[in-house]
Amino acid sequence: MLLNHRFLLRLITNLVIFALALSSLGVLLWIVDEFIGWDILPDALSIYVRAIVIGVGWVTMTLIIAHILLSLTLFAESTAHRAQLPDFQISAQLSRRLKRILLVAGLISILVIAGLQVTDMVRKNLAQQAAKQQAI
Repeated sequence: MLLNHRFLLRLITNLVIFALALSSLGVLLWIVDEFIGWDILPDALSIYVRAIVIGVGWVTMTLIIAHILLSLTLFAESTAHRAQLPDFQISAQLSRRLKRILLVAGLISILVIAGLQVTDMVRKNLAQQAAKQQAI
């Protein structure tokens, strides 16, 4: 499957501009509410605005990184085309290896997250037991 990198770059650029505008609006509302102290947002809404600002910030960062990677991809393709390099073909064996590596990496990630969750639960239980012993 061939990707149209120019279309993706235009799409990501538009999404980055939209996300940056949304982030700017959210940060402006948050700053006015928290630091200037105008208290224009109700407390319940203020919590949601903070969550939205953080979420949109992460999405914006991801889109900016995707934009940079797509720009580099287009630059590399343009350079390869001008140098008249042959197209690179991925063998079926390499494709299978990459799929296995991706699967193993996903499983390792799941195991690490599950292990950290169990470690956190054990740590909380030990802290609760220590607090109970000190209370006695």
